[in-house]
Parts: sequence; C-alpha cells; structure tokens
Amino acid sequence: MTITIYACRAGSDVKNEDGSKKDIGIAQKISGSEEFKGVLIIAPDQRVYIGEDGPIGTYKAENTGKNDEYKKNADGSTMNKAASSTEGNWNMFMDGEKIGSFTGKLPEK
Repeated sequence: MTITIYACRAGSDVKNEDGSKKDIGIAQKISGSEEFKGVLIIAPDQRVYIGEDGPIGTYKAENTGKNDEYKKNADGSTMNKAASSTEGNWNMFMDGEKIGSFTGKLPEK
C-alpha cells in the first residue's frame, strides 16, 4: 500500500530557525508507527502548489527563512507566498526510515 500526503512540508524534518534539524517530520513519524508498518508514505519536503487541474508540484517558496517558514513583513503579516523555481522533493518513508526521494511532480497514475 502507498499513501501520498499532500500537506506542505510533511516530508521534511522540523527545523530550528537556523535550519538545523529539530525533529523528524510527521510523514516519517507516521511511517514508523505500528499501524503503518510496511506502508510506503510519500510526502513533500516543501510546499505543494495547486493549479486548476490539481497539484502542480512541490516548490520552495520565494520568501522563506532557513527553517522554511515564511518570512514576515514589518507589520507581522506573511510575505508573498509565491513559489520559486526551486523544486522540492517527494520523500519516501517506510517503517520510520527515509528510503528514497524524487524531485518535482508526482508520477501520473
């Protein structure tokens, strides 16, 4: 069985403000649970951008810090959330371990 999670950055480690690893991400945690033993979990390490016809792919946002969180304007509002041209990865997890990765769009079904 394969489960694909389209939640932004679900396949990324949780990062400190300086970009260092704080904890493993939610997709890796799910894959390590007894309930999902032997299940392939695929999740993006960046944001998922959606078009009229569905997901376009995973891309790094233009205005993010080292921890991949959106930067803020002086008034505290979020800066532009537009995608950059830097593709993210779809990370693959099984039994609590990262077993692979690929860049860009998910394969067509």
